[in-house]
Amino acid sequence: MPPETQFTVNKKEYKIWMEEGVIVGQYGENIIVTEEIMQDSFNNRLKNYGHLNTPMLIDTTQMKYVTRSALNFANNPEGQVGITALGILVNNFIFKTIVAFFFNYILKTDHPTMVFTDKKEAIEWLKKFREEDISIEPNNEHN
Repeated sequence: MPPETQFTVNKKEYKIWMEEGVIVGQYGENIIVTEEIMQDSFNNRLKNYGHLNTPMLIDTTQMKYVTRSALNFANNPEGQVGITALGILVNNFIFKTIVAFFFNYILKTDHPTMVFTDKKEAIEWLKKFREEDISIEPNNEHN
């Protein structure tokens, strides 16, 4: 398993790690992602991988939902720093369709964004957006 950085926000778990040159973030089971949690996860990503411009996969398969203010934070330029492409992993085709519609017509990103139900397919698509040969080690200069 790749190296992971794990932290807890409001007693709910969020994991972030590098997998095949793609940053993978996963929210814990039944978590409601608020703006505060989104900002904390963003800060953790920057602390460990901020020196890289890389694609990112967000695994939403276990979380409960994301608040509108959290989505607004994620969609502003500050929330997109360093992301070359975004993959969103969801549980089923119906949710995939809803999320894809939302990202294509309501929240517009500055980078390619795609919704997936298969993690391997998502990683393969995201690998096309790596800008450099990426080390899997987090940046420890900021600790």
